[in-house]
Amino acid sequence: MKKYFLFLHVLCMTTCMQGGVFKFVDYKVKDSLGKNFIKNMVETFKPDIFFETGTWNGGTTLNAVPYFKSVYTVELHEKIFNSKKKKFSQFKNIYAYNGKSANTIKRVAPTINGRILFWLDAHFSGEGTALTFNDPSAAKAITPIREELAAIQEANIQDCIILIDDIRGFGTKIKNQEYIGCWAYPTLQEVKELLLKINDDFECVLLGDMLLAYDKNKYQPNFTQTVQACTKTRLYDGYNLSDEQLLQLEEKIMHASTEEKEFIKQLYNKMTDYKDPMLWHDMWFALIELGSGNYRSARKAFSKVKVRKQLFNKNRKKVSKTIRYDHWRIDTYLNACG
Repeated sequence: MKKYFLFLHVLCMTTCMQGGVFKFVDYKVKDSLGKNFIKNMVETFKPDIFFETGTWNGGTTLNAVPYFKSVYTVELHEKIFNSKKKKFSQFKNIYAYNGKSANTIKRVAPTINGRILFWLDAHFSGEGTALTFNDPSAAKAITPIREELAAIQEANIQDCIILIDDIRGFGTKIKNQEYIGCWAYPTLQEVKELLLKINDDFECVLLGDMLLAYDKNKYQPNFTQTVQACTKTRLYDGYNLSDEQLLQLEEKIMHASTEEKEFIKQLYNKMTDYKDPMLWHDMWFALIELGSGNYRSARKAFSKVKVRKQLFNKNRKKVSKTIRYDHWRIDTYLNACG
């Protein structure tokens, strides 16, 4: 009987832990953060306030309402703002602002009492959305992410949790060679540096297409091995991991769960449609294809890791530049593809 109750206790503990595990998957439903994900964030990090930049369709704003004391949302596009403000008027805990996100953070965030969960998703997405200022050739007009993080630092808000969306578009730098994602976006390494200026105890983790920053001394969230492996490889700068560590991490990606593999495939296909998949999108896809025995598609993706064409530079100028990533393990993977 004791063994039976011990078994039930262990089963319950396992089930509870699984419920709170963050995976490398898509946490958005119809372009909005899903309610289950928001609930998991609240249960894990205990924030009181939700602060969103980029209201867009208002879906995330409304999904956050039941879980927070107050929800703040900032939208620069006046037409979008006016339509959503009317929609939000029935909710007493939604505070909507029309203006530049960084300026609003500086002005409003210091007046808020409680721990804030920031959801940074303000960026230009083509016609019907707003540029920060009227110059589509300027990086700062496309995405205010640098200014938003600087605003949080300036407001001296250290006890917070930060989520940054669309992390697929952020570049990466390996041995001083920058692999550009969306031309206007910073590298992930630069973003990490900006986050550490806010709180030098921040831990940065990739959850599918978003980055999570939290105080590692205050929280101990549960992440799958794929989340940990994708985070560490994406933040690899050519020096901070040994070859042995890289191989171990990439083997974990190779044998990711079915659900996580499916998201990596979706991410790869989405970026291929944009004609600008980054090195790590190709790499992760190639690894899971190799692990699944799909050697032909794995070889194609590994080949793009090794030699790729850069179509635009950081000033949005068209280029035709060949970039090589010469590392012996890529040849080893290619040989394994037959």
